[in-house]
Amino acid sequence: MIVIKATAKVKPEERDHAIAAALVMAEATEAEEGNISYTFSSDLEDPNVFHLFEEWDNEEALMDHFITSHMAEFIGALGTVLVGDMPTTRYEVSSFGPL
Repeated sequence: MIVIKATAKVKPEERDHAIAAALVMAEATEAEEGNISYTFSSDLEDPNVFHLFEEWDNEEALMDHFITSHMAEFIGALGTVLVGDMPTTRYEVSSFGPL
């Protein structure tokens, strides 16, 4: 399993636009084969910071995701709403289960 975690700070005046783009992206991505979850959440301390947590079955599914039309549209939307960069970390998980 591959897990991706990203953090994005958006311009306050673009927050609603960012939310709309994230909702479209999440819905389209969750329909992709190989996607386990794709979740955006708002930071509790700063409502203009969003966290993205995604889980993928395998590398092929993740690479296919990067070339979808909804990914291209989302990248375009990010260019108008982001403040700075979007730090992203990839994790490769060899085992998992309940805590």
